[in-house]
Amino acid sequence: MRRCEPAGGSSRRARLTWRRQASAAQAVGSAVIVIALAGGVAGAADPMLGPSGLPRADAARGVLVPGDEKLDTQLRAPASGGLPVPPRPPLVPVPLAALRGSKVHVLVSLTSASPTDLALLARTGFKLERVSAEHRLARGWLRTKDLRPLAGLALVRSVVPVRPGRRRAGSVTSEGDPAALGPQARATGFDGSGITVGVISDGIDHIAQSVVTGNVPAGTGVPGGFGCAAGRGDEGTAMLEIVHDLAPGATLLFSEGLSDKVSFVDSLTCLRNAGAQVIVDDVGFFDEPFFEDGMVAQAVRTAVQAGVSYHSAAGNDAQIHYGVAFQGATDPSSGALYHDFAASGAADTFDRMEIAPGQTLDCVLQWNDPQGASSNDYDLELWDLDQNPAKLLEASTNVQSGTQDPLEEITPLRNPGGTPVHVGVRIKRVHGVDRQLGLFCFGGSNQQYTSPAGSIVGQPAISEAVAVGAIDIHDVGLNHVEPYSSQGPATIYFPTLQVRPKPDLAGFDGVSTSICVSPSDCFEPFFGTSAAAPHVAAVAALLLSKNSCLTPAQVQQVLKSGAIDVLARGFDSVSGAGRLDALNVMTAPGPCDDGNPCTLDTCTPATGCQHTPRADGAPCPDGNFCNGTETCQAGTCTSGTPLVCDDGNACTVDSCDPATGCVFTFACDDGNPCTADTCDPTAGCQHAAVADATPCPDGNLCNGAETCHAGVCTAGAPLSCSDGGECTTNVCDPQLGCMYPPIEGFPGLACLCAADLAPASCGSTAPPAGVVRHFTRACRIAAHASALKSHRRARQLVMQAVRDLGQATRGARRAARRGVLSPDCASALTAILDDARARAARLADLL
Repeated sequence: MRRCEPAGGSSRRARLTWRRQASAAQAVGSAVIVIALAGGVAGAADPMLGPSGLPRADAARGVLVPGDEKLDTQLRAPASGGLPVPPRPPLVPVPLAALRGSKVHVLVSLTSASPTDLALLARTGFKLERVSAEHRLARGWLRTKDLRPLAGLALVRSVVPVRPGRRRAGSVTSEGDPAALGPQARATGFDGSGITVGVISDGIDHIAQSVVTGNVPAGTGVPGGFGCAAGRGDEGTAMLEIVHDLAPGATLLFSEGLSDKVSFVDSLTCLRNAGAQVIVDDVGFFDEPFFEDGMVAQAVRTAVQAGVSYHSAAGNDAQIHYGVAFQGATDPSSGALYHDFAASGAADTFDRMEIAPGQTLDCVLQWNDPQGASSNDYDLELWDLDQNPAKLLEASTNVQSGTQDPLEEITPLRNPGGTPVHVGVRIKRVHGVDRQLGLFCFGGSNQQYTSPAGSIVGQPAISEAVAVGAIDIHDVGLNHVEPYSSQGPATIYFPTLQVRPKPDLAGFDGVSTSICVSPSDCFEPFFGTSAAAPHVAAVAALLLSKNSCLTPAQVQQVLKSGAIDVLARGFDSVSGAGRLDALNVMTAPGPCDDGNPCTLDTCTPATGCQHTPRADGAPCPDGNFCNGTETCQAGTCTSGTPLVCDDGNACTVDSCDPATGCVFTFACDDGNPCTADTCDPTAGCQHAAVADATPCPDGNLCNGAETCHAGVCTAGAPLSCSDGGECTTNVCDPQLGCMYPPIEGFPGLACLCAADLAPASCGSTAPPAGVVRHFTRACRIAAHASALKSHRRARQLVMQAVRDLGQATRGARRAARRGVLSPDCASALTAILDDARARAARLADLL
């Protein structure tokens, strides 16, 4: 099958994807998050600050005027009437999605959101769309020329562009259904009926086609009257198809949540109000905080507290995430303080990567300051490394002076050329103290420095949500997590430090759906945690259709306890509790389990526990094949007819194994390798002698080669093991045969020293005097060491002998190169010396 994958940001929707990253980078070992809360506060005397309190101008920041410190970097050029996307050859900036002609779509962070304050915003020309009083956030439009007046209001903390989220990504059935044992799980009598599942993703453009083909039930879509939205795209359709495959009785709803985080929260609310008991999403917002729970995460927690079982794709970012505490290295050319990615040895202030032809690179940096209260100022820069010297291409220079978010995002840059562009990301500390960094770079390849650990952020990082990793459905054994599947743990710093174990478990990706309308909108096959999450949500629907009394926390626990452990034993930060298993989930004992396999045990809040007899004839196996097939009769498990194991063959022994059933074993094996065992049903067992000289090895090489004679296995001549050497031990190993291990320790050295240092291959040629001198001295030192009681002193002397023997060896080789010794003589001589040196070195290790 052709794999439909995003082009890493080259299309309108691919830039938003959280599906499988088209990166050639290899997975690196999991890095442990370093929790480093550095002390100190940037004071007024900070040398990086100018007289006005704003950071001094540099090549990246330019000159900031009052009000600019509250504006996101990408809004400064439109605010000043400059080019919104100035050229950055050889790369092309991607136009700001929030910009529409002379107007811009923004999110305004406020000190308060009272009607009086909103009226002040309106006087600057701000057209309010949506306000979140809880989060003191207003979304709306205004003219670009009004950005600075708006930012100049005292009640405004910061102004940023509205940023969309990223997707974490005939009748067709997902292969994840049989892999999760979905058919067997539904055979317990539950298919999701009575449960409503809500999906939040990009859109459902071709949902009507899926209804016609039977891949989703009639009525699937956006519920009316609750403020939900259809969105654009079809990843939502693909997710709905997967839910239907595993939970065909469930009611399915959808609402778009990709356009921005405020819309996501609205979609979550609308699906709750429409009656969704299970909700699953595959959207991530990288303007949401990495180190605390933002508005999206808080909204998800509220939904769970209200009774919704919530499931979220963990993300596909293990290979594009970097997380570590800032470690400074001063740039000798500018004097600026940059992060040292190498963190050992020579400083390296670049995280190198490539932008392939047609790809778009977008990098986001955060650090562990509180949202809306960051006073440690960092910048994020992108440099062209194909230039000599390297050239600054783009920089995010948001000011953090105490009221802004700890966030920098460079303007996304696309490579329109035909060859890769080599770039380097740099992290500059403008002022403040060292903080924990979190960096994601989307659309690049061969990223030099990565940290898979800690790459789960946002709503899947909250304890109450089920975060789902991905296993390729075509993986043999289904026991390896996709290398790009985001990894835990999730470390939260505010309001208190928490290290949350994540992900919760792994579902399946690489599965089939019916959606493939274009190369940029194809989910056949469907890869990424976006595909894995709906598998888990569907199994939650199966479980709730059996027992709707379960709380979201109980559903989460049953899913995890029923998972099949993979990778490291027990819970791990790559696969969580393991691989999804729907049958284990559905057969796990519940609060209403009466222990009778012939009743369906259910629970609803209205009626409590119910025990309905299963249909007569339903299987209720006890695991013992020998006592027959048990079936349900009037709600009671009744034994069947025991197996009769008789094959009518006198040549077999008939028995029954409880695990496998009847077993028929050949009865005529007399255990003699020198007879051919046969059986005649009439005459019984026959044992004819095999031909003489047929091998009948007993597995012991030392007692010779055994052969058959007149039907009897006869031993051969035992091995005689002697190599003629005086300094070896002659032994015979039953498995390996003759072996000649060297005599070790001082006795072995004494033996070699007593031998003649004139091999036969040297004839009358005497060894060079220097070689003899070093050899003799080594032997004398070793003999002296053997008489010492001090192991320390003995070891020192033996090491001296090792050095002398090494010098003797080098002398023999020099003699061979000069022609003083023949090649055969030199080879034999150096063999003796190397042997002596190796024995001396082993002896020194033991002393």
